[in-house]
Amino acid sequence: MGILVQSLNLNGSLAANVRAQGVENVNDVMISVAYEAATMPEIFSDIASKTPFSFVYDGQDVDAMTPLTLRYDNQSVADVLIEVSRLSGLGFKQVNNSIYVKNRHTKSKSRTVEVVIDQPLSGKVTDQESGDPLPGVNVLAKGTTVGTVTDIDGNYRFTVNDEVTTLVFSSIGYEAQEVEVGGRSTINVTLVPDVQKLEELVVTGVVTGTPKKKLGFAVEKIEGDLLQNVPATNVASSLAGKVPGLKISAGSSAPGSNPDIQLRNATTIFGSSNPLIIVDGVLTEGNLSDINVEDIASIEVVKGAAAASLYGSRASNGVVNITTKRGTGLNEGSSEVIYRTEFGQSFIPFVPQKTKSINVAVNENQVDYDSPSPDGVYDNPYPKLTDPVDQFFNPGRFMTHYLAFRGNSNQGKTAVFSSVQYTDEAGVVKLADGRQRTNFRLNLDHNVTDKLKFSASNLFARNIIDNRADGIWDMFYYADPDVDLLQPNDDGTPYKVNPNRINPRLANPLYNIYNTINNTDRNRFIGNYRVAYDLLDNLQISAAYGLDRIESNSFGLNPKGLLRADNPDLRQPGSIFESTSNTFAQTLQADALYFRQWGDFNAKFRLQYLHESNEVNAFSGSGTHLAVLGKDVRSLEQASEDINLSSTITSVVANNYSSILQLDYKEKYIFDGLFRRDGVSLFGPNERWQNFYRISGAWRITEDMELPGVQELKLRSSYGVAGLRPPYSAQYDVLFLTNGTINPGEDKKETPI
Repeated sequence: MGILVQSLNLNGSLAANVRAQGVENVNDVMISVAYEAATMPEIFSDIASKTPFSFVYDGQDVDAMTPLTLRYDNQSVADVLIEVSRLSGLGFKQVNNSIYVKNRHTKSKSRTVEVVIDQPLSGKVTDQESGDPLPGVNVLAKGTTVGTVTDIDGNYRFTVNDEVTTLVFSSIGYEAQEVEVGGRSTINVTLVPDVQKLEELVVTGVVTGTPKKKLGFAVEKIEGDLLQNVPATNVASSLAGKVPGLKISAGSSAPGSNPDIQLRNATTIFGSSNPLIIVDGVLTEGNLSDINVEDIASIEVVKGAAAASLYGSRASNGVVNITTKRGTGLNEGSSEVIYRTEFGQSFIPFVPQKTKSINVAVNENQVDYDSPSPDGVYDNPYPKLTDPVDQFFNPGRFMTHYLAFRGNSNQGKTAVFSSVQYTDEAGVVKLADGRQRTNFRLNLDHNVTDKLKFSASNLFARNIIDNRADGIWDMFYYADPDVDLLQPNDDGTPYKVNPNRINPRLANPLYNIYNTINNTDRNRFIGNYRVAYDLLDNLQISAAYGLDRIESNSFGLNPKGLLRADNPDLRQPGSIFESTSNTFAQTLQADALYFRQWGDFNAKFRLQYLHESNEVNAFSGSGTHLAVLGKDVRSLEQASEDINLSSTITSVVANNYSSILQLDYKEKYIFDGLFRRDGVSLFGPNERWQNFYRISGAWRITEDMELPGVQELKLRSSYGVAGLRPPYSAQYDVLFLTNGTINPGEDKKETPI
């Protein structure tokens, strides 16, 4: 709670003020004094001894002043101080029963005496409908920064000065209320629920935020609190089981890998089935593995073509729209700090069992691999079985630390949400480091004026990923049932390179992990910046710029001199590869939103222009037969054979225009219509522009008739068209240039579509 002291300036005389209990006013306390060449400290000490007031001053301001001579009989303390002020140049401020002395350094004959008298206010805030006490209600002295919040029982208590005339009560989900003080010290208030704010609003595929019950099509919404109930280091994994018909399949079990998301049945014979991912208004090009689950306020999932048609040629697989948290959700003048930590372990749930018998002779507890069984049947039990699962896997830990700050300024002019998160996900394969991710987020909302608003959303994510466990499953799965992966090589180095007897050419996966390098460093920045201006009471224009920038660098090294599984007497020549990839996706959007009410009719209309550009620049190189030994090799120049270089530059540009209209009558009969036209460089020259549209309607039956036990019954119908963008090779002949030789692509088209 902060208190701003306000003052009443009086010259010559002071008006009477409301008196707080135990506090006197310098206007009301009478005194008689007679001073002859008295110093300032002597005067202050004399007045303090005759009144309830005490003086607070800096000795350097008063000690060197000229002594004063004055006489007053039965005059107020205020009159005495005004005369002292006139003669000395000092100023006085009464705050409760303390009088503060200040050297004003002025020769004005009119001196100022200020009086501030605080008064305590208290009361209780309750819900109008239930009568229950309301904790966390913001109570603010209007026009000041003085305020407090109600406790768990709905009670509040704080002190204001006697000039405060109005208190403002506000809380999320309730209508704000202003109450006149009117000389009272106890003020009890009941707040009315704000029905509009309590309704579940949908922002995906609609004109503007719309209550879910007023939609003519289906949109699923999952609140952020529900996502955090289940431990998950990936947003996609946290969605599992929360959306009907949603399929989540792991493309890889490696830490940091992005699961595939399928909202609808297959809609294309090429490309991915993953939906369009939108984060705070940014049409992203990456995956969900960089997003903090803790930062999410809500996720809206759109499966049907009608609901997704607003996104035109990018929405054939549906849309997942993520909205992150912001400071605007807090009461004005309040803030909060959140810290969350999570620890856990990952386990291998199931590994197929291997045979416990072999089809060779077993003599004296030894397997004689050179003596096959006469019958060839696998019925000779291994004398000793190892546990390769325990040798190769271990319970992989994962750990997250999350710190966030939310704040909303007084009068709600500026709101901020910021967070930092560190995630360490080791995975289940021994020796591999898994993934470490560090995220920074800053969301800002600022009301420049009553009509002009600015908002910004920023996310920076850094990933360091160890890929050494990729592609080694077969080495483990096909290993001998009695193999010992932990035994050393003949030269004493760890993890024998060829521990298998049935398939001696099969290398020990732990040897490869221990001796090689394969990692990826990825940096990603997602930003969205929006300016909105209320041109009229019912007309808003806005512009937004969004970007998704991904920089990825991968490096792999099989050092020269490693043992060969097929012949341990020989050494590997070594190999190296390095790749870089930069993706820069940008969007520029302009909108005009108009809404109007005619009697019982409500209309909302939006026009939108969207420009998209996506550039990808990739380079990779590899080679074998390295010049030097060891893991310190970092240059491709070390390779002397099988040198391969590859580079790719792609650029996609799109211009999109859309309009959408929503009408309703008494909020019972609802109509929605949408038209979008996309011009995309990936479309052939004869089909450069494509049209997408939607029409939907709904009848809220329970608004026309009461049905026992039914709160909401709605009949709706919708039809819409959404599409996808073909790959580059679907439009033109594709030729591959390899080592100076041009080769035709396997999937080329003879003519553009």
